Amino acid sequence: MSRLLRAVLLAGLVLPSLGGQSYASDDVLSPSKLPDREALAARLWSHSPEVLGARMRTDFAEAEADRATRWPNPVLDAGWNTLPLGETNPPNLSQPISNVPNYQVGLSTAIELGKRGPRKAASRGGRDAARLDAHETLRQVYLDLFVTLGHVATAQERLAALSEEVADAARLTLLVHERATHGDLARLDEERSRLEEAKLRALLSDGQHQFSEALLDCGRIAGATCLPFDTTADAIAFLSTYSDPPPIDEAKQALSHRPDLRSLTAQESGALAAGQLAKAKRLPDPTVRLGYTRDQFVVSGNQKHSVSVALAIPLPFSERGQADVAIANATARTAHELRELRQAQAVRDLDRLAAQYQALRERQRIMRGEYLPLAQSVVARLTATVKAGGAPLADLLVARRSLNELLTDASDVDRSVFEASLAISRISGARAPSPPATQDLPAQAP
Repeated sequence: MSRLLRAVLLAGLVLPSLGGQSYASDDVLSPSKLPDREALAARLWSHSPEVLGARMRTDFAEAEADRATRWPNPVLDAGWNTLPLGETNPPNLSQPISNVPNYQVGLSTAIELGKRGPRKAASRGGRDAARLDAHETLRQVYLDLFVTLGHVATAQERLAALSEEVADAARLTLLVHERATHGDLARLDEERSRLEEAKLRALLSDGQHQFSEALLDCGRIAGATCLPFDTTADAIAFLSTYSDPPPIDEAKQALSHRPDLRSLTAQESGALAAGQLAKAKRLPDPTVRLGYTRDQFVVSGNQKHSVSVALAIPLPFSERGQADVAIANATARTAHELRELRQAQAVRDLDRLAAQYQALRERQRIMRGEYLPLAQSVVARLTATVKAGGAPLADLLVARRSLNELLTDASDVDRSVFEASLAISRISGARAPSPPATQDLPAQAP
């Protein structure tokens, strides 16, 4: 009967959320059949709204890097000059509009001095930083998804335990009612039993709400419909599988590969190159023009065909990129300091999290290995004794409350261990998934 009740409760929670619709495989995420790490990362790469936003910024940075490699466009100009006004010289010239004006065409281009190299380096720094930021966004979304799946697993585990308790409480209430009807027990005991059953049903309803919220959060992150675990055993196995963090030495070594720290390095490099570009503004970029003139006014002795070469040089008396240099230096300095601060903070956090994780593991061992088996054994013995009439109902109700509190504590401890393990991976950057475009990431600095 308890299995049937659990099945009915879970079906009543899950089936309405599906709404009788059929979904394609890409629209559904089943935590019991999760793809491997890289396949799940590829799914998030194409389905997560946050990751898609980061990818858009990467596309912009790619376009800027491509633009920095191109030469400035030349300028083509044309002119119709020496249009006559009034009396011509010599006078009485026939058809002055046709015979006096000259026609010019020219091609000019700016020649950059000391700027192309820094500009390309600055754009590459921005492009690399954008790629790494997208990788970091993917990593954070991946870990957020696992945190939410941990909430789903613990909520489902809690629902299964509460379902059993509700089923046992319903059977006990029926038994107490029959005995009270025959005068073997007082009606007060029957009312106590009904109140205890009502309390457990309220807890079950609250657990169903938390379960539904966890599934909704999972769907928002994954960009798909998240299903429950196929069985409670799958939920427990999921928590156990991902509750082992990387060793602390491995975690600290992985810090240098963390995408956000590498992004700051790329930002610093790009800012330093931008500073060099700004300093190069002191070198004026000359503009060279090659022109051709066809003169109609040959009667006055003008040359009918001629070529001209011109050179224009801007004079950087006032604006020589001083403000841009200051901005670039401040950006590079901030990126460097921020990277050092984050890395130092991560090392401190890893030491604290490792100690916290070990304490939680010990608490989990005692809770699961000692307290819960003892409480379940006491409740089982008292239930049998009460049914046989050998113990008061009040003792069983107290024991059930203690068991319920321990089950809640055990579920919370399981989730805390799971989240502490993920927190170590989040801070260290260890075991991070790679985006599908791994070849586009900048190489790790030696």
